[in-house]
Amino acid sequence: MNNVGIKIKTARKAKGLKRKELAELVNLSLSSIQHIENDNRMPSLESLYHISRALDRPLDYFVEDEYIVEHDELHQMRDALSQEERAQLIEIELQYCRCKSQKE
Repeated sequence: MNNVGIKIKTARKAKGLKRKELAELVNLSLSSIQHIENDNRMPSLESLYHISRALDRPLDYFVEDEYIVEHDELHQMRDALSQEERAQLIEIELQYCRCKSQKE
């Protein structure tokens, strides 16, 4: 099980926001926020990007291995990256998601 939802919940509470307020800020339903925080659903990378901005946290605060391809060699390569390089990789992944959603 992942802990993205727990991190989102903790950051939301630290910022003093209610679930409904976060949902409005990131254009998601209250139900979606509840499912994400309870780890019943993983947010899309794009949703996580908006959540990270609303909660004033870097995206990599929330992202762990959940969004990374599980191929061993790629996993090892990712682990060897510096924190800055990992942030750049996440940004590239987000750009890909945005481009993909615009084409659909």
